[in-house]
Amino acid sequence: MDRRKFLAGAGLSLSATVSGCIGPDGPPVRTTKDDSEISGGTESDDGPDTPVLTGFDVSEQSVTVDLNDWRYEPGGVFLGSRDAALKYFGDTTAKTYVEDTDFENGERLVYVRAVARQTCYELRLNNDPQMTDGAVSFSVGINRTSPTDEPCGDAMTAIATLLRLSFDPGGPPADVVSVSVAGESEALRLEVET
Repeated sequence: MDRRKFLAGAGLSLSATVSGCIGPDGPPVRTTKDDSEISGGTESDDGPDTPVLTGFDVSEQSVTVDLNDWRYEPGGVFLGSRDAALKYFGDTTAKTYVEDTDFENGERLVYVRAVARQTCYELRLNNDPQMTDGAVSFSVGINRTSPTDEPCGDAMTAIATLLRLSFDPGGPPADVVSVSVAGESEALRLEVET
């Protein structure tokens, strides 16, 4: 084979390889490896190496846990095991919610508590939780539960929300949650308890 034919053949082969990897619109969104689709073509067979949040669920039951060390400051816990969760919620109406959480397959619980100055308020999620630099982040707001023309009782009242976060079971769940509480300049940074 002469040199021109070899170079032309090598050029065609290289061109086909490159065009198969990078199309006119840039790298492919999905690639196939061992008959399974992998996002972006960068994940290993063992699953993602960073947390992938797949969903969340907010408990419909109102529950507050007496954690005296919080006093009037907002606070929370991020729970990564059934034992840790039952330590806080084993004797509350949220026990069933805790028991229904599949910690072994990437689910975790977040409990956030604040204090309202009157009795007719609740703590509610402002936005869907999302992943930011390997940590889950979301915000909660203090919302009035009765009409503005009805008076509220004047008493410092603990208000809270409990939610379940679901992560891709093929990868790790997050170890940190960042929660912005309405009216507070600094977000809570909660590390997981197992």
